[in-house]
Amino acid sequence: MVRLGWLASVGSVEVDFKRQGGVTTVPLYDAQEIALLEVVRPSVDWRPVRTTAAGRRSPLAVLDPSPGWERVLLAEVARIAGVVRAVRR
Repeated sequence: MVRLGWLASVGSVEVDFKRQGGVTTVPLYDAQEIALLEVVRPSVDWRPVRTTAAGRRSPLAVLDPSPGWERVLLAEVARIAGVVRAVRR
């Protein structure tokens, strides 16, 4: 999902594994963006993605990160989900 440009890191932390190889930088991602992936990417069959066994190649690996896989704005997510802005009185 990162390679496809669907997610961008919002920060990172450094984890010191001491005896197992030293410090590793681990990227952090926005949980809301991850949760909304199924809504904003309805063309993806998410079941095989969720059930891929550890150590196996993700079905997403065959997707092309070419232009056209642009990021979707929250306004577009609201439109897809059928959510309308609340009216203040």
